[in-house]
Amino acid sequence: MAKNNQYYQNIKKGLINLKEKAKEKGEKKEQGLIKKAGKYIWNIFVSLDQLGNTILGGSPDETISSRIGRNYKGTIAEKIVNTLFFWQKGKHCELSIEPEDREKDAIIK
Repeated sequence: MAKNNQYYQNIKKGLINLKEKAKEKGEKKEQGLIKKAGKYIWNIFVSLDQLGNTILGGSPDETISSRIGRNYKGTIAEKIVNTLFFWQKGKHCELSIEPEDREKDAIIK
């Protein structure tokens, strides 16, 4: 009888461990979904920014901030954008310039 009781206790422990592992896996999966959703939303914002730059005659693969940082240094436009992104300490336009040459696609520089 004691052997039988030990057998059931081991099964119970195993089931509890499986439940805990499943719960951890579910939490990790949920965190992964939240990260993916955040990345998706970020990509939407960047694409809207690139669309705005394209509508204004810039390269379709460049953001407005990058274009301002590259072509309009020291202007009121740069000051406004840098103020909007104040946590980057007035360097948002400069930091958003990517090293690739994108001016070749721009209609208006």
